[in-house]
Amino acid sequence: MRKATENDLAAIRSYLERDIANCIYMYIDIGTYGLSNPNMEVWLEEDGGAPSLVAMRYYNSLQVFSIGDSADVREVSELVRERRFAIVNGRMALLGRIRSGCEDYTLQPGQVYLCNGFLHREIPVAIEPASDGDYAEIAALLCADPVFAHYDPVSLEQQLRERAATGMGRSRVVRKDGRIIAHIATFAEFRGIAVTSGLVVDPAYRDFPYGTILESELFRELLEEGKQVYTFILERKRGLLLKAMGCTLVADYGKMIPVREHD
Repeated sequence: MRKATENDLAAIRSYLERDIANCIYMYIDIGTYGLSNPNMEVWLEEDGGAPSLVAMRYYNSLQVFSIGDSADVREVSELVRERRFAIVNGRMALLGRIRSGCEDYTLQPGQVYLCNGFLHREIPVAIEPASDGDYAEIAALLCADPVFAHYDPVSLEQQLRERAATGMGRSRVVRKDGRIIAHIATFAEFRGIAVTSGLVVDPAYRDFPYGTILESELFRELLEEGKQVYTFILERKRGLLLKAMGCTLVADYGKMIPVREHD
C-alpha cells in the first residue's frame, strides 16, 4: 500500500464510482478535495497496476473501500494500529478482515439507506439553519450521545464548520429554553448526492418526536432539490422507520472503534 499522488486520482475516482453506496464519504471527499485538503490522506493498494483497495483519512477517522474480498489488508491493519484512528468505516466484510489484525477495536454492524421519501406532516416546531456560532454547541450535543461519543468535540466542530463553509454540509437545529436541543445535518454533499447524519435530540426533550420531524424535513428539503439522499444507521428501530418512510436498504457497513481502557 502506498500514498496516492495526483496521477492516481483519475483511477481512484473511477474505482470508487463502481460502487458509490459502499464508499459515499470517500467518493465525495476525494471528488471535492482531491488531495488538496490538509486534513486528508489517501492510500491505495494495487493489483496489476489498478486500484484494489483505497483508504482515506479525514481528520482522525479512516474510510476503507475495496470491491470484493481479495485485496491484501495487512498494511491497512498496520496503519490502524499505528495511527489508532477514532473510527474506521467500510463494508462489514472488509472491516472484519481488517479487525483480525486490530483486536483492540470493536466492530459494529450498520446499514446504508437510500432515502426516497419523507413523512408528510405539519411542522409544529421552528427548524433553523445553524449559524457559525452554533457549531461548538452542536458538537457538544453530538459528543454527549453514545453514537458520536468517539468524536473529539473540538475536531467535530472544525469538521462541521469546514463542511458548511465549503458547501459540503448543512446543519438544521431546534432550540428550546435558550439552547440547541435537537440537530441533524448533511455531513457530505457533492454532485447531486447528500449524506445525512448527526441526528441527536437532548435526552431531556425526547418526549416529543423532534428527531423524526428534523429528519423528515431535511429529507424533504434535499429531495426537492433533486438530490440522492443516503443515511447510515446502527439501530434496527431506525431501519424500520426509514422503511416506513419509503427508504431502500442499499448497502451494509461496519464501524470499528478502539476499545478504551475503562470499557
